[in-house]
Amino acid sequence: MSNDTLTIKFDSYPNGAGSSFAKTIVTSTYSIYVLDCNDDDAPEPDYEYVSVPGRNGDLTLWNGKYKNKMITYECLCTNNARTNVPAFFNDILAQTGPARLEDTLHTDYFKKGVFVGNTPPGYTDGGKCARFSITFNCQPQKWLFSGEQEIVLTTSTKNYSVPTRFPFRPLLKIQGYGNAYFNGNLVIIRVLRPADSGTEVDSANYLMFDAEMNYAYKSNTKESLNSNITLYSVNTYHQIYEMKFQGSIFQARTASTLTVSVIPRWWKI
Repeated sequence: MSNDTLTIKFDSYPNGAGSSFAKTIVTSTYSIYVLDCNDDDAPEPDYEYVSVPGRNGDLTLWNGKYKNKMITYECLCTNNARTNVPAFFNDILAQTGPARLEDTLHTDYFKKGVFVGNTPPGYTDGGKCARFSITFNCQPQKWLFSGEQEIVLTTSTKNYSVPTRFPFRPLLKIQGYGNAYFNGNLVIIRVLRPADSGTEVDSANYLMFDAEMNYAYKSNTKESLNSNITLYSVNTYHQIYEMKFQGSIFQARTASTLTVSVIPRWWKI
């Protein structure tokens, strides 16, 4: 019998920006265990095909992204299935929005997706056991647990190794004011408003910048702080509107008046 489990964490915030979870469901609580998962297949690249008059074939354009994947978990309930399986489905369906999926079949990464359905349970042994599957519509990325480890920047430039080939957009935790530099070009200018003084030293209340959402917010209330941060290129002397890094290393440093922690959110396919 398999002892592998699936942990489903539903985000407290609809856009998935928060690090807190409204509900956590662990399959073993319902005597449900994971037999298999189809997450070894690569996602499909998102191509656009354009027909060119008078030319054979189509012009193939890659849209620079990958399509969502349907991830299915084959599950087995080993005890009191006629009670535990419906209770499991009810708890899932009582939640809405995105979920974080952590299974013990894959210990180096997690997935993000929404629950889209299940197969009818096949009961055996007088209703004691049941076999069924559940499916999630998932982002193509496999989010590495190592990408959640905070990197605290220093005032001297340091090189940080990147364990994946794919571009990443980090989550930043910022306190204070001043500049932080990335790869010798991109600079973050943190503007301190008078209303923020006195709260910046509170570790429970700092500015978060989500480069994936291109959104700045207060850590405890999720209040928008977009006016408090600017992305700027010191090479072109212009404001820029995207923070994305790619390569085997990235460089970073920060001013002494600014504390910056980088959560890189590395991923693979």
